[in-house]
Amino acid sequence: MQHIRLSEIKKQQRPIPLQIRVIKRWILTGTRQEICYLFVDKHGDGIEVTADIDQKDYFESIIEVQSCYTVSKYVVIGNRSFMPVLKHEASLKIGKKAIFEPLLADDIPDHFFQFASYDELDNRMTLPKQLTDFIGIVEKNYQWTTNTGKTLRKINLKDIRLVQITLWPDKRHLVGDNVVRGDILAITSTMVTEYDALKQLESTYSTEIFVNPTFTDVQEHVCRYCMNAIIVDETATTNAVFFNDVMTDLLGVTCDDMVNLHGHDDPKIPPPHMLSKIGVPMMFNLAIKPDRSIIVNKATEISMPTPTTTNLTPQTPDPKSLAIKRHMTKKTKHTIECDTTSVLQGFT
Repeated sequence: MQHIRLSEIKKQQRPIPLQIRVIKRWILTGTRQEICYLFVDKHGDGIEVTADIDQKDYFESIIEVQSCYTVSKYVVIGNRSFMPVLKHEASLKIGKKAIFEPLLADDIPDHFFQFASYDELDNRMTLPKQLTDFIGIVEKNYQWTTNTGKTLRKINLKDIRLVQITLWPDKRHLVGDNVVRGDILAITSTMVTEYDALKQLESTYSTEIFVNPTFTDVQEHVCRYCMNAIIVDETATTNAVFFNDVMTDLLGVTCDDMVNLHGHDDPKIPPPHMLSKIGVPMMFNLAIKPDRSIIVNKATEISMPTPTTTNLTPQTPDPKSLAIKRHMTKKTKHTIECDTTSVLQGFT
């Protein structure tokens, strides 16, 4: 029997049998109510499927989430023109003529993500406003009450930059107070907005959340450096954040290798590679954000004269002995960048 890959489906084509797993189900309410599904095939491709809400009981009796089926006699239509769940030119419509035959298939994934990078978020705010999957490191997790009395869940995530998740009342139960700073959080089907120069990811009907996901194919997204550190020069001590690319360049070891080859898998214990950089004079290129947080864009070790001493205990160089150099390189509405010669004092 001929089958077709989900990514090859074109709108208005004739239905060719599909071999899929049902990843999730949700109800779309509003002016047009529908029961919705997300299908995935063995290639990891996905497609959205909808049915009329008055057929909800029927489909709930024959379709089970996480089960696999051979599906035929569906209708191919165009994808949503507003807030599509995923990037695809087509979607599927099913009615009572659609056939779902149970299928034994261990090679079809049991999850589906299309993670967006931080740099892609601006485009997600323009039509068709595709819903967004995102992954990052939890910085802060708290409840917040609006002026109208609604209780929301807010989570600040760190990726290349800070992103804030807003879970509306119907989804705030997905994250509890047990999710803490340093946890990895993956969220699906969010609407991207912006408030006061901070990107916001707002929950929708189809949003799901995974805390510290262990799926093999998302490890490349999970194994990324994000370190809070203290740097000091002769004028002040301040906190700064080192993200993945900077730490990889500085240490000469990727986060994935640090975890899987060197065995340093506790995010709360800095490995020796990092500890060896404490006390080392460096030239930092810093970005100062509107919220006064400081991001390290680049860190380069610099040579300093070695003092003569009989003390065999390694000493942290005196910041006051450094030749302090600060050079303003860029200033925009939202960010100030500058160079400074400082010492990495420790990780927090």
